[in-house]
Amino acid sequence: MAAAKRTLFASVNLIGDTITQTPALRRYRAAHPDEEIVWLLKEAPDRCLFELLEGSSVCDRVLFDSDWDRIRATDYPDYDNRFLMDVSRAFTIGSQESIHIAQAFGRLIAAEVPADDVLATVPVSEKDLRNLGIPPRCLVISPRSNSNHAVHGFAGSKNLPWRAWPLIIDRFLAAKRVDNYVVLLADNDPSPEVPLCVLRLPLSATVAYIYKACAEGGAYCGVDNGITHLAAGLGVPTFCVYPDVLTEGWVGYSRFPHYRLAKTTPWKADVDHIWNCWKNRL
Repeated sequence: MAAAKRTLFASVNLIGDTITQTPALRRYRAAHPDEEIVWLLKEAPDRCLFELLEGSSVCDRVLFDSDWDRIRATDYPDYDNRFLMDVSRAFTIGSQESIHIAQAFGRLIAAEVPADDVLATVPVSEKDLRNLGIPPRCLVISPRSNSNHAVHGFAGSKNLPWRAWPLIIDRFLAAKRVDNYVVLLADNDPSPEVPLCVLRLPLSATVAYIYKACAEGGAYCGVDNGITHLAAGLGVPTFCVYPDVLTEGWVGYSRFPHYRLAKTTPWKADVDHIWNCWKNRL
């Protein structure tokens, strides 16, 4: 009996650009059920989340390598097919065809991703869920994008200035949408310049925290970053601060009822405009 074909998908992208590949991989795997699908990612702290996808609808195996040049070259023997999930190529396709990033990744591997299937597959760790203590009706905030082009320090093309977040939190509290809040940051993220309640969690625990908080009456709020893609994929109430210089259809999810988008110039911190975009869909 002939051995199953083995197909390798290689990626060295940031969290958001990586998780948005999952719809394309799902579609490819469904169309090629007899192939062994291997997803190769760069070695990074976020592996704690992505390794949970092994054996899922996305792929059979998840591998990691610290040699980024080798990953980009897809220099791995014993695979029948090898695809580089290059976000720059996906961006070119998305720009030319005015399609979502998940659909553009699909184009790279000849997998058709319908517009209603662009939400990422996001695993939730049962172990992390058991170890969380979350206040009721909690607003979970992810305020930082690593792809931010800074204009005034922390603020910029994607990040709001720190002073905007207490104002946004106050709006949610005054509207009685939530009773508590927490700001989630990675270990290497800068501390807020204003007093805020902060937790620093591994990525898999961050996902579990968002999932459980929203299941208990809370909500998620963040800038255009990888965590916001994860929240959208989880299907939780997602409030996104989206830069007005980007086409909404590229990485947004406004066609889905759980996703609320405020398109703005983030560094200007126009909280009134942001809140007006959200307040009718709390």
